[in-house]
Amino acid sequence: MQSSKASFSIASIVAIIAAILSFKFGAILGLIKGTSTGSVTNATTAYKQYQDVANAKAKIEGLTEEMEIIRKALEKDLAEIGESYDPSSLSLEKETLKPTRTDVVVERVALLWK
Repeated sequence: MQSSKASFSIASIVAIIAAILSFKFGAILGLIKGTSTGSVTNATTAYKQYQDVANAKAKIEGLTEEMEIIRKALEKDLAEIGESYDPSSLSLEKETLKPTRTDVVVERVALLWK
């Protein structure tokens, strides 16, 4: 990635220098004006592309940081929820219920032996 960035930067610099030289010396050497403006356009396009790449990288870094913040908040919230539903952290109270005769209903009678 670094080598392509370095080669792109060198290519941009070469295009800019060529554009300046062709613009300055174009009239002296008798070159057509369209070629010098074409070089300037090429250099401008190369610079804009370089800026677009830099802007995209900055945006990716910002979104990556934002995702990391959201991920940490999510992990914290999940840990809190997990702790609140942990059975070992619940306080239980003993309560004795006494059955009454009206609460007992026999639905089946079965006989088992061995």
